[in-house]
Amino acid sequence: MAETITVAELQHDARRVLERIEREGEPLLVTQRGRGRAILVGLDAHERQQQEIERLRVLALVEAGRCAVAKGRTRWMAEVRQSFEQRWKKPRRAQR
Repeated sequence: MAETITVAELQHDARRVLERIEREGEPLLVTQRGRGRAILVGLDAHERQQQEIERLRVLALVEAGRCAVAKGRTRWMAEVRQSFEQRWKKPRRAQR
């Protein structure tokens, strides 16, 4: 569990709190009236978390694709392209 700090402590010495987060790399739970209100994390930690979330999204898509192939739910690229064009693109003009 993250260490805690009150809103009052954060307001009183924000610079020290930010330096601590940056130095230690650990999140802080900000509380108000004894209840959690926010989590403070350093920028580096936040960026690492976002990268990990993106990796997990990609892995989930890959696994979904593998499952679809295993179940025989595949389509030819021409079918996919035609479906996409019908749904999202403007009709093509006739070529001269």
